[in-house]
Formats: sequence, structure tokens, C-alpha cells
Amino acid sequence: MAILKNPLLKGYSGHIEKTVVVKQYTDKIVLTAFPDMSNIVFTESQLQEQSRMARAAAFASAVIKDPVQKAAWAARFPPGASIYHSIIAELLRKPEKVQPKVMFASGSVILRQKT
Repeated sequence: MAILKNPLLKGYSGHIEKTVVVKQYTDKIVLTAFPDMSNIVFTESQLQEQSRMARAAAFASAVIKDPVQKAAWAARFPPGASIYHSIIAELLRKPEKVQPKVMFASGSVILRQKT
């Protein structure tokens, strides 16, 4: 990792030829090595979330391309909000999970839904 004050890289962030990554912080520019993700093995839940995100992004892109759907979805969000990002956020919101209430009765566990 190198910390620079080079004016040529000011305002630039991202990778260069997938060899180094340029990061901008308030008072410095940081160069780091591009991460090697070739040996990463994702868990089943990570793969499911990646698939869920891909489906949400594809749906949001399709909505943005259709003016009728775009207007319908835009009405659901506050003015000035990014419709694309708002759709993805809404689709990725998980339904609130119901936490079971645990009660002990004569040495056994009885699970009951919250009321």
C-alpha cells in the first residue's frame, strides 16, 4: 500500500489494468494491489444472495427501459430518488422474520409464535 499526494491521480478512483486499485480518502490517495479473488469459495447463502441481487438489478434495468413501468415505480418513491436504486433496495428488503418465543414447561421447550 502506498500513500501518495500525486496531483495526477487526484479525483481518480478505481483500478488500473487490474493491477492496482486507487482509493481516495479526504487527505490522501492510496494505491493498493488489485485483490486476487481466484481462490475464493462462496458459501451457498452468498451464492443465493448474489443471485438475488442479479435478479433485482435485471428487473430494475427492465423497469427503467419501459417508460410506463418507470412512471409507475417512480410514484412509489420520493421525488429526486434514484428509481433504479430504490427498486433494488425495495426488492432486496427481507420480510421481517418472526422470532419464536421460547417458553419452558416441565423441562421441555415449547416454541410459540409471537402474537
